[in-house]
Amino acid sequence: MSALLDVRLGCIKSSNSLTRSKEADDLIKAAQDTNVTILGTDMGLQLWRKFNTPLYKQLMSGQDIIYRTVFKYIDAKDKELRESDEKRDRSETVLEHFLLKSELRMRDIVTVICDLVLAGVDTGSFMLSYALYNLATNPEKQKIVADEVSGLLKQSGGEVTHRVLAGARYLKAVMKETYRLRPVSIGVGRIIANDTVIRGYKIPKNTVVVTQNQVSCRLGEYFNNPDAFIPERWFTRDDINPFLVLPFGHGPRACIGRRMAEQNLYTALILLVAHYNIGWIGGSLGCYSNLINEPDAPLDFTFTPRNE
Repeated sequence: MSALLDVRLGCIKSSNSLTRSKEADDLIKAAQDTNVTILGTDMGLQLWRKFNTPLYKQLMSGQDIIYRTVFKYIDAKDKELRESDEKRDRSETVLEHFLLKSELRMRDIVTVICDLVLAGVDTGSFMLSYALYNLATNPEKQKIVADEVSGLLKQSGGEVTHRVLAGARYLKAVMKETYRLRPVSIGVGRIIANDTVIRGYKIPKNTVVVTQNQVSCRLGEYFNNPDAFIPERWFTRDDINPFLVLPFGHGPRACIGRRMAEQNLYTALILLVAHYNIGWIGGSLGCYSNLINEPDAPLDFTFTPRNE
């Protein structure tokens, strides 16, 4: 969120502050409330179309908090850029790019940033948790990642550069396998614009269709030993249908934050695995879905420095 709004919101506790800011907590809760209530309002009895149900009020409250917070910081940044005498040859942040280079209207910029905030509050942390779990419960795979990133970081002087990210091939296979086993959501939803026939089934227009990637990615007809964590499968098979694993969606409505999310995940994993031997002392980690998939148990990791 801080990267999108160009301001430190105080989302993470630090040595200087033992508590998060109220604004950060409110924004995080608003995003969580939105995700939780979307399924109930969309898939349940849609009484909210007649009157404001408690669930719909919770959804509206969450959306209002996100909008007001995002607009406040975008408006402040826009005024700062307009009042600045500094001439810039290029934008330096995501928000500056939208304001200076994109030629989008203010309301469109606010909409895009609101979507990014909503989609980015929990999805990245949940996927990082599952990736760490997969590595912690498969130490031989973790060793391969550690050797790979150690060599890359030696060449870069310890910094995670674009060359390090480009060279972390096995790490990317680890994430691809994590997306397959624990996708961000069960699938990708679309509303059919016209009457359509798919494999002999007539689907009327305005029908909501959701791909079941979470199911298909666990089927033996598509993957050998489908429940096992095997990153190597992404190096040895070139016949895997690319539409089986769609963590960021596909087409014009694919996730606009994909590159930022992947860079953050790769960077976090590289630094964690390079410096720590990651262990797991909990039970099996599954998921439950509140629009997005969340870990269904405490994250019982151990982190032991690799030089010990």
